[in-house]
Amino acid sequence: MYRVVIILLAICLLITSLSHLFFNYELSNWVEYANLIIVLILVIDLFKDLFKKKKEN
Repeated sequence: MYRVVIILLAICLLITSLSHLFFNYELSNWVEYANLIIVLILVIDLFKDLFKKKKEN
């Protein structure tokens, strides 16, 4: 369940970042940090799943 929430947050922050690129307004620091944290959480979660699948095989 938390993975769905994290993915939705990542999509919202990605849209915010892309609109920053296209419309050239100043992006606040917390948005950049939130992007980094969410990407790290998704990468860690992905590696956990990969290690679980390797252990099962």
